[in-house]
Amino acid sequence: MTIEGLKWLNTQLESLNIPYEYMMWKSDVPDTYFVGQYSETVSIEEGGEVDSDFTLIGTTKDSYLLLEEYKEVIEKGFPDYGLTEVLSNGWGIAVMFDSAFPIPAIEEGVYRINIVLKVKEWKGE
Repeated sequence: MTIEGLKWLNTQLESLNIPYEYMMWKSDVPDTYFVGQYSETVSIEEGGEVDSDFTLIGTTKDSYLLLEEYKEVIEKGFPDYGLTEVLSNGWGIAVMFDSAFPIPAIEEGVYRINIVLKVKEWKGE
């Protein structure tokens, strides 16, 4: 993912009121929060497309149901047809909800969910 793509995604999650930080929570850790990371594949074609899976891992001390409510907000915020934008670097970006699954608890009172967003970035003209 491009830096501009990561910044744009951060802005979108912020607008959805998702308590999110990239890779790790850097301030006081709230009871419910999400951290994100990505894996990408780069096209060898001239268009310079970059396809990424952006994984959000949500953690709460509340309940799995709260995480499911956040999942629903994220799913609506990144619809099947993709949320698109032209970034400040001239690249295009499209982000769509892909999948989610609850992560089994390994510590009593701590609940987690894994949410995957599909991201496509491409060079502008």
